[in-house]
Amino acid sequence: MNTYLRESPSPRARASFWLLVLLLLISPLYLSSKPPLAIMVLELLSLLGLLILGWGGNDHRHSLRRVERWVLWALILVPALYLIPVPADVRLLLPGQGDYYLALQAVGAEGWVSVSLDASSTLKALAVLLIPVVVFALTRALRARDLSRLVGVLLLIAAFQAGIGLIQFGVAADPQNFWHFGEPPGHNARGTWSSRNNFAGFLNLALMMAIAFFMATLGRHRQQMTNESFRDRLVYWSTWQGHRAFVYGFIALLVLTAIVFTRSRMGIMTSMLGVMLATVFFARRIGGDNAYGLTGTILAGVLGVGTTIGLGPVLARFSQADPLADGRSYIFDGAFQGIGHFFPLGSGPGTFVEVFPRFQAWEMATVTINRAHNSYLEWLFTMGMPAAVLMAVLLFLFVRQWFRLGDTWSEFRFLQTGAGLGCLLTLVHELVDYNLFVGANVVAFAFLAGIFFHPHRDQPKVKTRSKSESPVDAVRARVDLPSVDSADNLFSEETQENS
Repeated sequence: MNTYLRESPSPRARASFWLLVLLLLISPLYLSSKPPLAIMVLELLSLLGLLILGWGGNDHRHSLRRVERWVLWALILVPALYLIPVPADVRLLLPGQGDYYLALQAVGAEGWVSVSLDASSTLKALAVLLIPVVVFALTRALRARDLSRLVGVLLLIAAFQAGIGLIQFGVAADPQNFWHFGEPPGHNARGTWSSRNNFAGFLNLALMMAIAFFMATLGRHRQQMTNESFRDRLVYWSTWQGHRAFVYGFIALLVLTAIVFTRSRMGIMTSMLGVMLATVFFARRIGGDNAYGLTGTILAGVLGVGTTIGLGPVLARFSQADPLADGRSYIFDGAFQGIGHFFPLGSGPGTFVEVFPRFQAWEMATVTINRAHNSYLEWLFTMGMPAAVLMAVLLFLFVRQWFRLGDTWSEFRFLQTGAGLGCLLTLVHELVDYNLFVGANVVAFAFLAGIFFHPHRDQPKVKTRSKSESPVDAVRARVDLPSVDSADNLFSEETQENS
């Protein structure tokens, strides 16, 4: 993969890199950062990230497109508007809030109130929202080479968690064990997550990156000279660069197996979708320039289709009936009622748990509903029309970005495509779950989104040396460094893209 000239990274870049490493490492450790203490640690690290982003003055703004800066500001400012104090009588004019105003009067509450029905819950939600915004901005501030290393860290974490999950599936131990080994043998795998569905959602993000790295490095050779001997190829396959594709393939297989043993129906279904989409995107571009030709394309297609078809019986055999499978219909029905009741402003960000019992079905009266099990419905429930506008803008930018990726299939282009597929799987999974309300999943999702929207572009490689080519240019091509002219073009493209 073509990279920038080998200059030393700035102190701010190094700080951003190591802070992202820390966030990726610690976010899954304590119940995937769902407990308040764990999420508070992520929030404090996000504040540190804000200081790092402001370290170089306004230089970090050049790593973000203008529309991206607007959207990031909107993600923070729109929920903050719900904290604006208004006279209590204004509640009578807000859709659906008149009854709450009368209840406050009954208990003697007077003075100014916020637009949100529960200002403290909205403030907590706003603090949590800072995490993905900072992770995305930090990711966009790094170069492609550093991001490839961070993806390696993510894959190691996923492989470790997958190994724990497979052990959990077959081992019974002390019910108080930190690693959740107390389940009966053969129950399910969930790593350090409290929910197997959220665990499967995280593994799907890592699965797409592992497949992307595998397809990018399988058959890719840094030697670009056409007169390479068979002995040179053997020497290459004995190096890390030569056999790392098999390492990525092993990680992908390990992660996919762990997803199966989570027994999460939606997790397995999104894995099937991801494998099929990865086959469509990567089968004709193995190693970047289809190192194995038509035969490799056919074999990759057969393998991808066969894996997807083979996961069908696995889904029927291993997936576990969700105790909320039937209850989700009641939850969705109550969420729709709440959306209509509070539309167009909603009840306030973060207030779902406090407000939803009013719309909860009698059939589930003894159950505490913490989430809508559909993130889109929950956002509409709490933020109404502003949430709908933000989701539409984000979806538009996501779709548009697929047409803005570079034309050169370098390793980083593979990673960007894998990151886009991982984000897509999460967005599909959110139709019946709440991965984007889990700290570890949010960190991984924002990290992949930053890679997907990264403006890095690679220059086409020189594969053969022409008669008019100078020896210096040939050496540059051989060691994978751009020429001075191409480097200038690379920086000029980055400047135009960021502006």
